[in-house]
Amino acid sequence: MADLKDRIANLMGNVSPQKSQGIMRLNQGGMLQGFAEGGDVDMSPQQGMAEIEMSKEEAMQEIFIPLAENGYEQEVMAILNNPIDSEISMQAQQVIIQVLSQDPEFDMDDFQMALTLVAPQ
Repeated sequence: MADLKDRIANLMGNVSPQKSQGIMRLNQGGMLQGFAEGGDVDMSPQQGMAEIEMSKEEAMQEIFIPLAENGYEQEVMAILNNPIDSEISMQAQQVIIQVLSQDPEFDMDDFQMALTLVAPQ
């Protein structure tokens, strides 16, 4: 199974109206259709939303629930309940980034993608 970053990147490519490799459009059946390297990519809007929800749940399970269980519930709730660019959310993000950056495998881009999935825009 692909990791969270790969799944999100794949998702964003499949549900975006325009892709860097090609153009996405709706066909007559309501399916997203894109012409990219290697051929057609088809995904219905419902499939795209299901994939996004699955990625959101994965981000919650892998990142935010463990943080909340380990003493960072206030910061997690600030992120989940406030717009991503609000002052309270940004302060909470900084605290969590400080904690997570202690892990040598921490990837800021992955964390930013996870934030965009779970935080209100």
